[in-house]
Amino acid sequence: MRNTTKVNERALKPSYPIVELLAKSKKAHTVAESLILPACNAIVKKMLGADVVKEINKALSLITQLLDVLMTCLCTMNVLFWERYAKS
Repeated sequence: MRNTTKVNERALKPSYPIVELLAKSKKAHTVAESLILPACNAIVKKMLGADVVKEINKALSLITQLLDVLMTCLCTMNVLFWERYAKS
């Protein structure tokens, strides 16, 4: 007896652009970080449309900005803590 798995066509089609991106990179079994975002964009674009990709990219930009602000705050707090610690 043979087990088969049915794959949703909308889930399968996005794999083609991913394979194409990987082939064009000419890299061995490791995937460069620069390929991950374009691959995910290709998946979302095929499954949900280009408008969703734009919204996700906007959200990623906002998250990046917020993380930068958070890191700046944490670094400032760290400096202030050590300045106080050195005085005591």
